[in-house]
Amino acid sequence: MSAPQISYAAPEDRAALMRLWKRVFGDPDDYISLFFTHRFVPGQTLVARTSHHAEPAAMLFLLPIVLRSGAARWEGRYIYAVATDPDFRSRGLSSLLLSEVHRRLAVEGLAFSALVPAESSLFDYYGVRGFSTEFFRRAVSIVPGFGTGLEPVLSPASLPELLSLRDRDFGSSALYGRWDEQALAYQQRETRLLGGETLSFSFEGKPGYAVCHPAGELVLIKEWGFSSLCEPVFAAIARRFGRKTLRLDLPALRDEEGARPFAMTRWYLKERKREDGTPPILSLVLD
Repeated sequence: MSAPQISYAAPEDRAALMRLWKRVFGDPDDYISLFFTHRFVPGQTLVARTSHHAEPAAMLFLLPIVLRSGAARWEGRYIYAVATDPDFRSRGLSSLLLSEVHRRLAVEGLAFSALVPAESSLFDYYGVRGFSTEFFRRAVSIVPGFGTGLEPVLSPASLPELLSLRDRDFGSSALYGRWDEQALAYQQRETRLLGGETLSFSFEGKPGYAVCHPAGELVLIKEWGFSSLCEPVFAAIARRFGRKTLRLDLPALRDEEGARPFAMTRWYLKERKREDGTPPILSLVLD
């Protein structure tokens, strides 16, 4: 049996990759269409083909991202939607794709790759393939009170506003995953598809934002952009979505109480200097 062929996708692979996504992840068609309309780039999509199968048997997507620490800035790729057709599993196709990712990104002069394991067991899988856990999160559940206090006004956040607030809030992180405007525009579309919003507000004269969407009986705040937890804002969000409970995913230090592993990196640099700061944050990762 000949070895699988690894290459970047061709534009005509789009329909086959959408079928593979549906078969592996089972997402609704409108969600799949959203990604392939706004984020699919053939030259940023790596596929594996076997000699007896015309369509890609495995795939992954390489989304541009920057990591910053102090004045340092590194360009890399976020590895997303690693998938193998069930008929071709246990043949090492994902491992071959990842090995080729490392080779190509290093040759292209990129500094790192990053990913979020879909489940806890996969941290070991990616660990033996060169990745290390560098980002942690902790979940906070909040049931805000609905008193007579004045709640802040919530309004949809613009892209320039979101970019500026993210840089303000996370620029002092020990490591900050910075998405560009195209990536944030897609994130806003995905949030709307899930019934949510990216909301801006002002509290005590300071601007803030929250990326949130309903998830069952609660509201999930995927990213919280404010200097502190703020009950009046939480009450306004809960009221807006008709839910009683909010859940926030906040960046955490490795040894912080309640911290859980979240995202992993593999660096292609021989050495790098990371500044001290607030907990590293990699967020809005389409996880």
